[in-house]
Amino acid sequence: MNGSSMKALKDGVLWRPASVTATLATDGSLTISALIQNQSLTINTTAATAGTYIFGEDNINKITYISTIDGTDTTYVTGTGIGNGNITITEYDIINKTITGTFRINANTETVSPDVAPIVNFTQGGFYKIPITSGL
Repeated sequence: MNGSSMKALKDGVLWRPASVTATLATDGSLTISALIQNQSLTINTTAATAGTYIFGEDNINKITYISTIDGTDTTYVTGTGIGNGNITITEYDIINKTITGTFRINANTETVSPDVAPIVNFTQGGFYKIPITSGL
C-alpha cells in the first residue's frame, strides 16, 4: 500500500474505502471509520498502542459494519459472544500521528431475511499510515 489507505477482502471481494479516518479519544481509545458508497465500517479499540485487540469477547473492542441497499440499513456487529476476529496495530507513530496495522472480522447481523447474509467477513485487511486526529 502506498500513501495512507485501507483495503481488505470483504466476502472474498476486494474492498477499498474511499475515505478512512482515525480518532483518538481523550480516554486513549481509538476509532477507525471507513466509508465507501453505501457501506461504512467502524472499528473501536481500547487503545492505539501496538498490539492485538480481539473482537467477540466484549463490547469495547468491536466493529460495526452497515450496508445500505434500497434505503434499508443492514447492520453487522461484534460484541460479547457475537462475531470474532482481531485488529493488530503494528505501528502507532506518535510523531507523525498515523496508525498502521491489519485486521480480520466475522460480524453477525440480527436481520433475518433470505436476502441478507447472516455474517459479513473481512480477511486480509490492512491499513497504512491512517492520520489520527484527537477527539474532544
